[in-house]
Amino acid sequence: MRRRTLALVALVFLSAAPALAEPRSWTVDEDASRLAFQATQLSAPFDGAFKSYAADVAFDPNDLPASRVRVEIDVASIDTGNAERDTAALGPDWFDSANHPTAVFETTSFSGAGDGRYEARAKLTIRGETRDVVLPFTLGIREDQGRTTAQIAGELTISRGDFGVGRGQWAGDGVVGDAVVIRVEITAHAE
Repeated sequence: MRRRTLALVALVFLSAAPALAEPRSWTVDEDASRLAFQATQLSAPFDGAFKSYAADVAFDPNDLPASRVRVEIDVASIDTGNAERDTAALGPDWFDSANHPTAVFETTSFSGAGDGRYEARAKLTIRGETRDVVLPFTLGIREDQGRTTAQIAGELTISRGDFGVGRGQWAGDGVVGDAVVIRVEITAHAE
């Protein structure tokens, strides 16, 4: 009887305990952030960026299991500094933005590597194709005049062919290289 009473008391206390706190939410400062990439055309590198995206960030370096990030990127916001290339990139052989207007990066887990270094394991969806990716990144958090700011920088390389980007005559890497380096430089403020 005593054992059953102790179990009941423990159950009452556990159910009355406050819910675990969510990791801190962050708002991305789009003016100070950049979602960029580098690819090659005729073996010459060119840089580009996506100007429009929405990010939902809940991250706490002390609670990595509960942290999460989801970024939806408007592929029509591509800017490579070349209007002809940007227009072609939205067509059916490349991003097919009419049918796939967004690319999505959504984390599945985080791990720490020490000294402000982390890895985000995520699902990256481009043109309806989803692949597992790992984004190594650095994180610095500072307090300045009562405001908490995070600086994130990371880079990963993907194969555009894995996502079906570049079809038909563009499927090979003779004109446009298959490897694409994605770079993120994010400034975010704690909510």
